Amino acid sequence: MKLTRRNFLKYSGLAGILILADKGAGLAGPSDNQGAGETVKQPVNANARYGMFIDLEKCIGCNACTMACIKENQLPEGITPNRVLKMKIGQGEDAREYYQPLLCMHCEKPVCADVCPVKATYKREDGIVMQDNTKCIGCKYCMQACPYRVRMFNKKPPFTYKKKHPGGVHVGGTVIKCTFCRHRIDAGNISTACCDWCPTGARVFGDLNDPNSRISKLIIERNGVQLLKEKLTEPQVYYGLIGR
Repeated sequence: MKLTRRNFLKYSGLAGILILADKGAGLAGPSDNQGAGETVKQPVNANARYGMFIDLEKCIGCNACTMACIKENQLPEGITPNRVLKMKIGQGEDAREYYQPLLCMHCEKPVCADVCPVKATYKREDGIVMQDNTKCIGCKYCMQACPYRVRMFNKKPPFTYKKKHPGGVHVGGTVIKCTFCRHRIDAGNISTACCDWCPTGARVFGDLNDPNSRISKLIIERNGVQLLKEKLTEPQVYYGLIGR
């Protein structure tokens, strides 16, 4: 049995998001390299459009990506912007389990940025969706607007919990999200911690604007699928489906 586009969106796109929502999903990103809430410096390559390809055939559900994200960004306890869901396709003897990583889709048209009343969420020139946590007022509008339910709320007391990490500090009472390891990219390392830690090479990060990049070629070769494409947010994370 092959996991088709239709079944993937049915079982993975909907069921996965509901599971994530039940677990209190929600994300927001670290502050800028220069400190909490300061204006982000210009990306190394403003002509790039960064994205990720995730091969469901290769994902073994080891959660190395989740641990890598937590360690790399020194996330507060209970905050896991990068998750792996255990999914099931088919029924009876045809049923098959598989694993689906889920993270911020860094949409080309991020609705989270549209609804933010204080403009704390914004999209960089290279496509990475960021958040200024000193502007965030904790209203959670972005969490509600996100079709993927991948933003998380830092429940620490507002503005009293600040933990340093490579991208700045985490601020209590604000939302946290995946940043595609923006601090690495700005330092010239065009890779994410989750990609580096993946033991099977299921994740590939790169420039979607470059037709010769590995990610661009994989999306074509594996007929990459965007999750909940009908929401018109143009997600920049693509999935390679499983076959059987």
